[in-house]
Amino acid sequence: MSERNSDRLANIPVTWKPYYRDDLIRIGSKHDGGYVVTKNAVNNTDFLVGLGIANDWTFEKEFNRLANCKVHCYDHSISFNFFLEHSIMNIRSFLFLHLFKINTNVVLLPVKYKRFFINGKKHFKEKIGDNPEKETNFEKIFSRIPEDKKVFLKIDIEGSEYQVLDGLDKFYHRISGITIELHDVDILFDAVNKHIEKLKEYFDVVHIHINNNGGISADGIPRVIEVTFENKKIFSGESRLSDLQYPILDIDSPNNKRCPDFEIRFNG
Repeated sequence: MSERNSDRLANIPVTWKPYYRDDLIRIGSKHDGGYVVTKNAVNNTDFLVGLGIANDWTFEKEFNRLANCKVHCYDHSISFNFFLEHSIMNIRSFLFLHLFKINTNVVLLPVKYKRFFINGKKHFKEKIGDNPEKETNFEKIFSRIPEDKKVFLKIDIEGSEYQVLDGLDKFYHRISGITIELHDVDILFDAVNKHIEKLKEYFDVVHIHINNNGGISADGIPRVIEVTFENKKIFSGESRLSDLQYPILDIDSPNNKRCPDFEIRFNG
């Protein structure tokens, strides 16, 4: 590790080190909103479930194209009307107030939303949580999917993942893979480790990346990480730990393009 990069070095337990896969691909945005998964998991998926999409469903769009799968997305904070209102506000501000240049991405979001969420691709305006009376848990999510269909899970729900992960284990056998953003890792380290170790009983860690928007603590622990898992039962190759350097050149990309990625040192 060069001296120049020493301040971009993060500490990760060696027990979280990924297993080697030669079929890693990046899906979705080049920066925040994109994730690294295995082609094998994509090819073994009938349903993609995206928890948390905000204004970026590039991951779901590309995954759907590659897998030709159905898509269920969950996000209580957005809707067609939400995007339409912001689109109109942006146009009005540009035409009448001249506050800023017109943002074509914001203006076109209602159209993009309508074009994507059709033909087996659904958006459920529901909040994910562990209160079944007011929120949607994995019981409800999987009840909408036929028992014989394999599911890939993308989880990016800004800290709420810890409310629902304990209820996921009964559905492990139906899942081809998971990519999950874990928040407050430095503060909730023991809880994060518990969840990863539990998932490792049924899945292999196949990729790990640090979200550089979150930074690292004084002792080098990242605050936000992205971890990808693959169901052990769908992998038929040699099982060995990866010897790759993370981030992986030409696959990984910083969430915040204005700052370099953090390099990972596996400890323990």
